Amino acid sequence: MLIVPSTYEEIFIRTSQIEILKILLHKYNQYDKTTCEQYDSFLTILYNLFHTEQLDIIQLIYKESRNIQYLFYRLETCEEIVNIMIKNREKKHLFQILLNDEQLRIWFINKDLLFILLKKKQVKIIKYLLKLSPSLIHQLDQDRNDPILYLCLHVSGCRHRLIEFLIKVESDLSRINSKNINFFNALQMTRNKKLLNKLIEHEIIQINYISTEVKQVNHNVIDSFN
Repeated sequence: MLIVPSTYEEIFIRTSQIEILKILLHKYNQYDKTTCEQYDSFLTILYNLFHTEQLDIIQLIYKESRNIQYLFYRLETCEEIVNIMIKNREKKHLFQILLNDEQLRIWFINKDLLFILLKKKQVKIIKYLLKLSPSLIHQLDQDRNDPILYLCLHVSGCRHRLIEFLIKVESDLSRINSKNINFFNALQMTRNKKLLNKLIEHEIIQINYISTEVKQVNHNVIDSFN
């Protein structure tokens, strides 16, 4: 946990360190190319900053360094940062703080991060992100799965509450992915038998087995299994 400087001496030292860091970042920005060794060093530093919750430094290096920004957008980096920030309840507050930063918010609103959070079933964070940027609901992965299809096809375990939320925020339930599968096809798969039962049990959807109509709890027909 970051200890905030309180005495005059501590504040002076911290301020001096930040100014020196700015100078170093500016120097690195003058180079067109960064070696693999430098990227590895940057990654080690970046992960350590998240582990120790050095929020002011994270914000600074993101704003001041193109090289650091590049690292943020690498899929492997995204996943590791998420792993750090969802490690426990104390770490999760980092999401809220960093989302309030206008520049870092741009990094949060990207589809790679969204699908990582879906895979890890981070319901509260996903809800916050979709509230912040509703258009994320229509983002697609490499197989043209949107978030609700991705949950059905690539995520295991308890998912019905997150799927309920995605239905409420108007996911396109008729969307077909690159393998010609839509939400209703996915629900019929063996892997989703428990999920389908949960959705029916909790009255998230209803099925008329005679007409094969699928309805939401508000009784509007949303599609058919046929």
